[in-house]
Formats: sequence, C-alpha cells, structure tokens
Amino acid sequence: MTGYPKTIEEMQALPIGPAFGTETKVINGKKVTVPVAPATKATWFPRRAPTGYSDETGRWRLGQYDDGSWYRSKV
Repeated sequence: MTGYPKTIEEMQALPIGPAFGTETKVINGKKVTVPVAPATKATWFPRRAPTGYSDETGRWRLGQYDDGSWYRSKV
C-alpha cells in the first residue's frame, strides 16, 4: 500500500498489531524468552486525514512500522 489507508475498507483490512516477536535474554543468569515489538515510527497524517476508525468491533487507531507497513490497534 502506498501512502496511508484512506477508506474504512482499507483500514479494516490492516493486520492487528503491533505484532510481537520473541527474543531470548539472560536475566539473573537464566535464559528467558521475552516479547519484543517491532520498531514503529511516529506517523504524520495529512490535515483532516483519518487516524483511526470505529465500527461494531470497537475503536481502532492506525500506526506504522519502520519498514512503512501499516497496522491497526484497539483503543
């Protein structure tokens, strides 16, 4: 998708995120698996552009990963 999502249909089609991966770390001498979110960036929307939406499933806001892909998250 180029640019930001403009229609409700485009917004509803976005994956729910941010998706979490895992990473192994050593804490107090023990190996543990911890959740790690992908890098996101501040997103500047054009004036009057929608930054989220509401539907029968609730309120959603839009966000963007560092690689430029979009996601939606529940408010």
